[in-house]
Amino acid sequence: MDNHYRKLNEKLERLQAQHNASTPKPKEQQATSFPRTINLTDIHFTDEERKLLDLGLQYSMEKPTKVTWENLVIEMERAIRLLDDKLLKPFRIMATKQLKQLHNTKHQNATHI
Repeated sequence: MDNHYRKLNEKLERLQAQHNASTPKPKEQQATSFPRTINLTDIHFTDEERKLLDLGLQYSMEKPTKVTWENLVIEMERAIRLLDDKLLKPFRIMATKQLKQLHNTKHQNATHI
């Protein structure tokens, strides 16, 4: 019985040694990004600009200004006024909650370089 376990242990050690020898050591892991943008305009971007766009909105450098928020509120109110009178109040409440949530997101103040 001991002979059987000894052979199994030797086989296991041999297989582990082969596996460790054949698998390459992991190199420094770099964050890779895949192209996520498709340029449908006539504007030509540099490679650096394209790479930044591929990173996504969380890498946006511009903070929304007060005027941007005011315009968003005005446009929201215009759209709500087109609804039935019964729906005005509930939609205003929902829109206000969404705006507050959007305003308080962590991504608004975070910029990544």
